[in-house]
Amino acid sequence: MRQFYAGEMTGLLEGKAILYAPNLEAADFLASQIQDEIRHAKLYAAQILKYQDSQNLKIPRILEIIIAPTSGRLWYEHCFLDKALGELWVYALMLFLIQTLPDPKLKKILYSIAKDEMRHIRFGREQTKKALQQNPKDAKYLWGLYLWQKTAMKILLQSVTYLLKKKKREDLAHQTKLFYNQASQLIEQEIQTLLFQEKPLHPNGKIRSACRFAWRKLVYRRFYKLSM
Repeated sequence: MRQFYAGEMTGLLEGKAILYAPNLEAADFLASQIQDEIRHAKLYAAQILKYQDSQNLKIPRILEIIIAPTSGRLWYEHCFLDKALGELWVYALMLFLIQTLPDPKLKKILYSIAKDEMRHIRFGREQTKKALQQNPKDAKYLWGLYLWQKTAMKILLQSVTYLLKKKKREDLAHQTKLFYNQASQLIEQEIQTLLFQEKPLHPNGKIRSACRFAWRKLVYRRFYKLSM
């Protein structure tokens, strides 16, 4: 629950993204998303305080780095990475918890928040599609970004399961792997459909996409250091 709370609090960084919104409609959506994040954070905070005596909800720095929105170099990169892809991972995790948690009240809270997350995902998809209509070749570049994120998630999975096993929580380690395997397959299908419609991506396309991403990352590396 604390991780969800941290995610909502770091989601307030979307306030910086408003400066990069291409129009007033996009800026208005980001403003509404920030309101969602604040409402969600309050719900999570209330649940945390039910089970903990301390009211110290300070977020560890390492958690801020991991969960903070991925800005990207351009507007469409941000919408793809943070919303169409990043929020999709959060949505998948919520659905998994709704299926596995025994507490009906907590399930109800997660379900209501999941509906907001889906709204954020739809916005990210819409913005990504608009960008690809203008430049279809960027689909392979975005696929490269997805592959980079997929690699990062695998590393995170290995780290989390290692720590859980070290604490002798084999049950949680198993649940974590189960979630990742289910979610990663679904997310890859969703992203491939978003970027390439119904056309299957040739295996060599993955290699070319990774190379395209690596090249642009190298050429424009200084821009990636700019935060929104």
